[in-house]
Amino acid sequence: MKRSLLFLSILLLLMGCIPRNSMSGSTSAPTETATIAALTPTIIDLTSTATGSPTETATPILPPTLESGQAKDTLRTLLREPMDCEAPCLWGIIPGKTSLSEAISIFVHLGLPIKSIAQGSTEVYGTKYDFDNGLSLLVTLTIRANIVTDLVLDITPGAWESGKPREWLAYSPETLIDQYGVPSKVNFFVGRGPRSTYSMAIYFDTPHVIVEYDSNSDLGLNWQICPLNNQVDYLRIWMGAEPQHPPLDGVLLEEATSKTMEEFTELIIGDPNNACLNLKGEAFP
Repeated sequence: MKRSLLFLSILLLLMGCIPRNSMSGSTSAPTETATIAALTPTIIDLTSTATGSPTETATPILPPTLESGQAKDTLRTLLREPMDCEAPCLWGIIPGKTSLSEAISIFVHLGLPIKSIAQGSTEVYGTKYDFDNGLSLLVTLTIRANIVTDLVLDITPGAWESGKPREWLAYSPETLIDQYGVPSKVNFFVGRGPRSTYSMAIYFDTPHVIVEYDSNSDLGLNWQICPLNNQVDYLRIWMGAEPQHPPLDGVLLEEATSKTMEEFTELIIGDPNNACLNLKGEAFP
């Protein structure tokens, strides 16, 4: 609901510049052997030792690119299961530590084409991946001095049946709170109109992670939200100490509900069928 125009333009650029991945017609059988451990980055030297500027004459040594079916299985695993790497971390990419060449190596291994979509003092790279069920991913990296300083992962979920595990469970509120502990803050936004919809942003200051969930679920007369059971139509994850265009300030949890941060935490990691909140209509403009 409160999305940056910059990232919308990035999405349009990627849709025009990066071909969609076709997952149909693959002859390779699905495999569970394409593990997260395979994403250990291989260093690629993309710079000239004489000038320090990018050169097309370098011949990077890349890891083998996974076949279509293996790439799909690996990406699904990465979306379902938290990766065991230093937070904040996406698929082995750690803002502030991972070089552009290492990030490219990881994307190449996954069969993801990466495109430079901005130049200047700040470089921006992105890649887009579409599954065959409506689920899609957009990864955007901000590069300074050849280092990934921050990244954004946009997930557009496909159709979801309530009661079944979410395909992006690694970024669901209960998983993140289990990983990172009590959030630093939680904000809410409410969309006014024929149907009252909402978004929720959860902040973790220590690992520098922000996640915003947008839901078109109607709040109803009681303005009740159930973050673990409502359909999420879009979510964005920011990672890095200085995120580019983070969510706008919303109404804080303590003002929007009758819950404290500790009560919210216990609610989210408890029984998912009881993880519901009633928003106070008067708290929203």
